[in-house]
Amino acid sequence: MHRAPAVEPAYLIVSSLNTCNPVAESYAPALTLVQSPVTTGWQAQGIGDFDGDGKNDLLWRDAESGQVAVWMMNGVDVVTSAMTSLNPGAGWLVQGIGDFDGDGKSDILWRDASTGQTAIWFMSGATVTSSSNT
Repeated sequence: MHRAPAVEPAYLIVSSLNTCNPVAESYAPALTLVQSPVTTGWQAQGIGDFDGDGKNDLLWRDAESGQVAVWMMNGVDVVTSAMTSLNPGAGWLVQGIGDFDGDGKSDILWRDASTGQTAIWFMSGATVTSSSNT
């Protein structure tokens, strides 16, 4: 059984943000430390507001199993992490994240790499409330 990527303070990744340097009048990357999943098999798939709180959350995916997890964020702090209620399998790839049903929460657009079939998961946090093949 696969588990949601755990929040481990010992493992860190670096995220770059654009900030303005008023002296040079140009943009330069600033670094912010963000906690990462325990294993390297998990890869960030994108950001979106999955719980509707107005703050960006992180979508993670285990490349081997296809399992998906969401980190609900408050800035760079992980508030909660949870596995999604469905597993699309390794053949399905995230193609986009957006609020496709207008409920104020991000949803996930998927594409099957072998058949080209697409589907949308309508989300509420890490729960898939419904899905639609497109």
